[in-house]
Amino acid sequence: MRAKAAHAQGISSFMFDVEIRGKKQRQNTFDTDISVTSLDKLPAFVAQSAIHPICRLDPWHSEIAFDIDNAIIGGASELLFPMVRTAGEVEGLLSLVDGRLPSGIMIETKEILDCIVDISRMPLRRVYVGLNDLMISIGGKNLFEPMIDGTVDRIRSQIGSLHFGIAGATRVDAGDPVPFRLLLADLARLEVDFTMLRRSFWRDVKLDEIEPAIHDIEKLWKNLLARTPSEVIRDRSAFTAAVSAQKN
Repeated sequence: MRAKAAHAQGISSFMFDVEIRGKKQRQNTFDTDISVTSLDKLPAFVAQSAIHPICRLDPWHSEIAFDIDNAIIGGASELLFPMVRTAGEVEGLLSLVDGRLPSGIMIETKEILDCIVDISRMPLRRVYVGLNDLMISIGGKNLFEPMIDGTVDRIRSQIGSLHFGIAGATRVDAGDPVPFRLLLADLARLEVDFTMLRRSFWRDVKLDEIEPAIHDIEKLWKNLLARTPSEVIRDRSAFTAAVSAQKN
């Protein structure tokens, strides 16, 4: 099992992704991931891997309370809710969870952008900006445009002390269409608390190469955190130029 091998090489957090409702229609013509598993397979995953993953559920629907209960019973360590649109919706989800597990949300709709300050006061474990769906929701054409037009900076400044994540990691010498080094440099500028491993990481890194690949990312991250203010400005300019080049 790939997750078990990755866990043995130092990766501590995993996502069990069951989000599927409305995703195929929403992401039609976009190169995005769509879940191929289901919530009823969670107990077997936990039993076979000894990993208690973060479980990304479907967006709010009539049976969300049932899904929350099954994720908790199935062995999830945390719940992650996608496509939230209002502060009231987030409050409703937290009420259903009722403190049984830590919970997080994904910021990926234009409506939720007006609710960040309210969300910052809620008992959430984490927030993660989903660039794919956010791009679709705001009618954009470039995945990283919210990172250069001020949108992500505003979210970061308003989200307070909640754990903040965005984008994804891959090999330090990879990244397309924006070099990963430049992307990671901007994540360091934003002082993000976490990110996720991208599809390209799992495509380009063999199972026995995971540990050194993660070590390379950690080494680069430490170096980026130690940059001078002028180096931060230089890297920000290079990142902005790389993203802008994809818009033309």
